[in-house]
Amino acid sequence: LAAPAEALIDTPLAIRVTGLAPLQVVTLRGRVAIPDGVTWLSRATFVADAAGGLDLSRDVPLAGTYRIADADGLLWSLAAHGSGHRLPTSGRYVESGLKPYGFRLSLEDIDGGELAETTLIRLPVAADVFRRPVDEAGVVGTLFLPPEDRRRQRAVIVVPGSNGGIPEQLAALYAS
Repeated sequence: LAAPAEALIDTPLAIRVTGLAPLQVVTLRGRVAIPDGVTWLSRATFVADAAGGLDLSRDVPLAGTYRIADADGLLWSLAAHGSGHRLPTSGRYVESGLKPYGFRLSLEDIDGGELAETTLIRLPVAADVFRRPVDEAGVVGTLFLPPEDRRRQRAVIVVPGSNGGIPEQLAALYAS
């Protein structure tokens, strides 16, 4: 149904379905539940091709939370549901801090019966990235370092805007 099973949050998805009836109408649903009580949801309805297949990088949804051929569409069209949530800027970067989260995909028939499901693990930071808080000489922040074999990369400083705080997720992803 989908790949990769576990990857960094900026890794493109491949979502394909086979074994459907020719021209069968199905809905794919995306769901992410974050421990702070926010649930993120997306959906797209498709018609299978003459061979009974779907490829989200090729096929345009009939209806749903996005309307173009895009394998990542169910990610970037996620919308937060629940109480006390912040408005999302992009579903690809679900507010999970530095914790991995599961992106559940379910395939449903026209009557809402589940045909298949899988959960992909999205990682805000690679497991081998070193994290160290910094509070020295008036500089406060967090240092993220990739492993030594990848340290040929240039340094990147992520500076927060007027909202304050330290944008750790973005810095961690750059180091990954």
